[in-house]
Amino acid sequence: MKKALLIILTLALSASMAFAASVNGIVTDAVTGEPIEGATVIFTFQDSLNLLLGHGGGHHGGGHHGGGHHGNCSIVTTTDAQGVYELSDVAEGIYDARARKQGEYSSDSITDIEINAATVTVDFELEPCSGPPGFRMF
Repeated sequence: MKKALLIILTLALSASMAFAASVNGIVTDAVTGEPIEGATVIFTFQDSLNLLLGHGGGHHGGGHHGGGHHGNCSIVTTTDAQGVYELSDVAEGIYDARARKQGEYSSDSITDIEINAATVTVDFELEPCSGPPGFRMF
């Protein structure tokens, strides 16, 4: 009995991990190419509204796969001093992504990112905000 339970648990764990991926990339200044520290990066699962409303369906014919962050709808992180970010345990699916740094850069959005591999790289280039001297966007 213990052996059968161990086999079932191992198979369940393997199935839930089969759809987990990591996403990484770098956020840079579109003008200078310099990395941007402290930028916010958000990945939003496209079917999150359908999941919240209980409609299921979407891009994968009937809901979400096991593992990962589907229940959270969005995954948020911040870049390090080299402008690098990394997300782990991201569930397979189609995502929209956005990077921004409030008050200094406009946001950059990328839609329809398919996450279905072990590691996916998504880079962003942010345009500096412009305005009169002393102007600071909030």
